Amino acid sequence: MATQLTATEAIAAGRAALLRGAWREARTRFEGALAVEESPAAFEGLGVAARYLWDAKAAVSAHERGYRLARARDDTDAAARLAAQLAIDAYGLGRISEANGWTERALMLTEDAGPSEGRALALALRAHVAMLTRNDPAETLRLAEQALGAASAAGSTDVELVALALQGLALVCSGSVDEGMRRLDAATAAAVAGEVSDVDLAESVCCYLIDACKRVRDLDRAAEWCERVAEIARRFDDRFMFAVCRVHHADVLIWQGAWEAADGELVTAAALFAELATGKRADCVVRLAELRRRQGRTDEAAELLAQCENHRLHHLHTGLLALDLGDPAGALEAAERFLRRVGSEDRFERVAGLELLVRAALSCGRREEATEAAAEIRATADVVGTPLLRGSALSAQA
Repeated sequence: MATQLTATEAIAAGRAALLRGAWREARTRFEGALAVEESPAAFEGLGVAARYLWDAKAAVSAHERGYRLARARDDTDAAARLAAQLAIDAYGLGRISEANGWTERALMLTEDAGPSEGRALALALRAHVAMLTRNDPAETLRLAEQALGAASAAGSTDVELVALALQGLALVCSGSVDEGMRRLDAATAAAVAGEVSDVDLAESVCCYLIDACKRVRDLDRAAEWCERVAEIARRFDDRFMFAVCRVHHADVLIWQGAWEAADGELVTAAALFAELATGKRADCVVRLAELRRRQGRTDEAAELLAQCENHRLHHLHTGLLALDLGDPAGALEAAERFLRRVGSEDRFERVAGLELLVRAALSCGRREEATEAAAEIRATADVVGTPLLRGSALSAQA
C-alpha cells in the first residue's frame, strides 16, 4: 500500500512536476496536499497547474481561496504572490482592469514589508503593462529597475531575469539598442538554459527579445527565436504560448512576403485563442486584415478591421487600407492617430506610422509633413542600421 505524502511532501512533489511541465501530475499532487491540510502554497500551485491545463475557472478559484487564506493567516508575502497570480489569470482572460487591480493590491500589501517575491512580480507586471499596453519606455525602465531590485533582495531569479529583459526591451525602444540587446541576450540565454523555473516567465523573456527584434526589423533573428520559443511551448504543452509564437512568426512571414504561410500561422493561432477563451484573438484578426489588404482582398480586410477597433494596430492598418482605396486624407488622419497612440518615446514602434504618414502626406500635397516624417525615420535607422530600416529611410526620402 502506497504511503500517503504529508502536505509538505505533496507540495514539493507538485512543484517538481510543474518544473517538468507535468501539469496533470502537479494538479493531483497539490489536490493531495490540500486534502491533508489547506495552505496558500498548495492553492497557488493548484491554480498554476490548472492555468496550464486551461481550466481558467479552477485556476482563479484556487488562487482566490489561497489569497483569502493567506490574508486570514496574516501571511503578507503569500497574499501578495497570490494577488500577482490572480493578475496573471486576469491578463490571460483579457480582463485588463481586473489584472491591474490585483497588481496594485499586491503592491499595497507589501509596501511596508521586507523583500518579497510577490512585490517583485507585481512590479514586473506593472512594467510589462507600461511597455506593451501604454508604449512608455521611460516608465517601463523605472518600474523594471524597481522590480530588479526587489527580485534581487527577495532572491527570485525568475523575476530578476524578467525585469532584466523588460529593461532591455525598453532600452531598445528608447534608442539604446546595443545596451538593450545585451540585457535581452543575457536574460534570454539564462532563461533557455533553465535558470527560470516558471515556464511562463521563461517564455515571456524570450518573447521580449522577439518583440525587440521585430521593432528594429531584424527578421532573421526574430524568426530564429520564434522557433526556439515554439519548441519550448511544445515541450511543455503550453498551447497559449505556442499560439503567441505563431502570431510573432506571422509578422515575420508577412514582411518576407510568404503570405500563404502567414495565413496558416494566423488561422492556427486564432483557433487556439478562441478555444482557450483568451482576449488575444484580436492580435490575429488585425494581422489577418493586413494580410488580406496585401492580397488585394480589401472588402475582407475592412470587415476584419471592424472586429478589432480597439487594437493598438487598428489605426495603422485602417490607414494603409484607406491609401489603397484612394483616400489619402483618411490615411493621413489614421497615421496621425496611430502616432499619437504610440507616443514620442517608442522610436521603433513609430516607424510604421511614419512610413504611412509620408505616403499619405505626399498624396495630399503636404510635402513639409512628409519631409519631417522621413527625417525621423532616417534618424531612427541611423541608430540601429538594419537593412530593412535603412531601406525604409531611403524609400521615405526618395
